[in-house]
Order: sequence, then C-alpha cells, then structure tokens
Amino acid sequence: MSRLIRPDAVLIQAVIAGALSFAHLHDLAEAAGQTGWKAWAYPVSVDLL
Repeated sequence: MSRLIRPDAVLIQAVIAGALSFAHLHDLAEAAGQTGWKAWAYPVSVDLL
C-alpha cells in the first residue's frame, strides 16, 4: 500500500509547487508594472509552455 501512496504525495507536492510558482511569477510581473492580461501572460509563458 505504501507504493500506492507515494505517487499521490509526489503529485500533490508538484501541484502545490506549480501553483506557488505561478502565483509568484504573476506577482513579479505586477511589481514590474504589467497589469491585466499581461501580468497573467508571463507565468503562462514560463510555467505552462
């Protein structure tokens, strides 16, 4: 049973890390003066492409 739990734990950690990275990049773009869709385009281009 422990082998079945490990992939789930890794997947949960990966999702959390991805969400934090996405949010941080969005905040960074806003701090650099980008607003609206441009602030969202930066994390999309880095994390999702």
